[in-house]
Amino acid sequence: TGAAEYRGPVYGLGSSPRVVTLLDLARRLREEPDLASRLSQVAFVGCVGPWDEPAAAASWRCSRGCCHTMVRQARAIKEANPACLVAVLAREVNTYGFAEEDYTAARKAGVLFARFAPGAGPAVTARGDAAPAVSVDDTSLGETLELSPDLLVLAAAVVPRPDAVRAAGRHGVRLADDGFVRSWEAKTRAAAPLEPGVFACGLAAGPT
Repeated sequence: TGAAEYRGPVYGLGSSPRVVTLLDLARRLREEPDLASRLSQVAFVGCVGPWDEPAAAASWRCSRGCCHTMVRQARAIKEANPACLVAVLAREVNTYGFAEEDYTAARKAGVLFARFAPGAGPAVTARGDAAPAVSVDDTSLGETLELSPDLLVLAAAVVPRPDAVRAAGRHGVRLADDGFVRSWEAKTRAAAPLEPGVFACGLAAGPT
């Protein structure tokens, strides 16, 4: 069944054209080669998911690839337009392996990184086509950072596709609590079928 990008109603997503996801931004950067040069301020928000919805019961879990994509896009915009203020707001930035090189290059290029406490994400007011008002408490500086970005880019979580339940039931496969296919233990039975003739691959088993 694969997976999908979370697109819930948080931080003005779906109600303001200036609030986009990482996939939205990637598409615009491909279709609009001069986009970076037209921006004066961009803010990225990491770890956005169903846990950000009002009264949400969902717990936070890492989607693995969001941080690297977020840092890579922030670096690309800053290097293409050094005059643009680029800020990354996140509870943590998880770039490992060769992705650490993108993080280091982004810092050297002048990308700002602000860390917020768990459960204390940015306060965002987004109305129509106006630049959203973003306010976040930076735990490193002990100060409140206020931004009015041309684009607010959300590093949205990887979530199960809506058809996962139907597909799992059709093949007699169980789903884990997070909605992805329940896999066998990764080391001892990594290649074992879930049921005779049924295997889990790719994002059907969730981000790993």
